[in-house]
Amino acid sequence: MISSTSQKAYEYILDQIYKGKIQMGDPINELSLSEQIGLSRSPIREALKKLEVEGMVDYYPGRGNFAVQLASQDIEEIFDLRTILETAALRRSAGHISRGALSSLKEKIEKLDPEKDSPEKFYKADEKLHGTFVSFCGNRRLENCYRTLMLQIELVRRISARQATHFEKSKQYHLNILEALMNGDVDKAAKILEEHLNEVRDSTTEVIKFSGR
Repeated sequence: MISSTSQKAYEYILDQIYKGKIQMGDPINELSLSEQIGLSRSPIREALKKLEVEGMVDYYPGRGNFAVQLASQDIEEIFDLRTILETAALRRSAGHISRGALSSLKEKIEKLDPEKDSPEKFYKADEKLHGTFVSFCGNRRLENCYRTLMLQIELVRRISARQATHFEKSKQYHLNILEALMNGDVDKAAKILEEHLNEVRDSTTEVIKFSGR
């Protein structure tokens, strides 16, 4: 548990990383952050330490803190673990999510418009869908593992969104998963989920290679 001032710094830095204002591999200047947030450097350091433990910041002795630099191998590892956790969660949660809840999720996703809605709205819908399977799986250890991975998943989610067709593809995958679950076909839903995650993995890897980051 960190102090309230450190939590404020933590949330600010994480937001800057997610929004690309601090890009992957960029140095993180404590003094600059202190001036931006209006806090002393002590809570900044505490926040950075927490982000380092969570895999969002790399610290190099003598050089300082840097935003995590994800390479293709990192993406492979994240998605290997994510696929294992999410497909297991989907299978375990299938009998515990009501048809009404699935229908509500489907209705909200159907209303998403890639042409009009903000990326943040899509991020929240994506997080809600995938998070629902995990929260209903009935396995606390799986939930804890997923929560640990969640920060990097969120970063990857925003990287993959740089592909022009990402939101439309993601929307269709989500609808197909929900339709399969509503029809009671858990195997099909799990297969579509795995295909979806593989597609996001590949598009994220492509963005990273193209950007040189």
